[in-house]
Amino acid sequence: MAVVWLIVKILLIVLGVLLAALVAACLCSITVRVEQEEELKVRVHYLFLHRQLLPEPEESEESEDEEEEPESDLFSLNEKAGREWRQFADRLKQSLKRNIRGLDFGTVVELALEAICDVFDPTKKILSHVRMLDLCMDLRVGAPDAAQTAIRYGQVSAASYNVLALLQRYMTVKVKRVRIDIDYLSGQTNARYSFVLKLRMGVAAWQLLRAGIGLMKTKNKLEAAQERAAHRKEESYGSSN
Repeated sequence: MAVVWLIVKILLIVLGVLLAALVAACLCSITVRVEQEEELKVRVHYLFLHRQLLPEPEESEESEDEEEEPESDLFSLNEKAGREWRQFADRLKQSLKRNIRGLDFGTVVELALEAICDVFDPTKKILSHVRMLDLCMDLRVGAPDAAQTAIRYGQVSAASYNVLALLQRYMTVKVKRVRIDIDYLSGQTNARYSFVLKLRMGVAAWQLLRAGIGLMKTKNKLEAAQERAAHRKEESYGSSN
């Protein structure tokens, strides 16, 4: 009996530790740091994990000595990504055509609206929990002549504050500095900005789970609608004969 109680106690301790670790992981935030100066820098942090997304980490000296692949330049990568995206879009289009074939227009619209709501609501919830902190924007507006500079300054100012208002509508934004200056000498417009995005992992995981469950329900409704359409088609074919 003492051995059984000891085993149960150990299991309870292990489960408690795992539960505490899961709660801590859900309460911790995913942090994305974005900086734009000479080049765009994007770094992601979560707990003790971190990764630099942009610019890509430099390769080691051994890999530099290796022969470079012909598709390593930016143009080739963009062309490859665009080709893969077009292929995915074509496959998705063909899949949608096969799935909605035989369904009436009202059913298609209803299922499409349900799918949009299944994705839109969790996305809105995620955005409402995103925190943008330490936002700094330094813009220097210039153009070839003074008149164009003044016009461009008004356009940049309006666009910047409109985008800022839009962000504040959907997420928490803490502005540290917004500075827009006119540069009559260089004739160029330069932008420097930096901010930190934070989102708790538990919120992201829960809302993504909600979106997945909603889409699965919509898929089941689509399959049921297809079965009903096939059944009606068989009945109409049998009655005609």
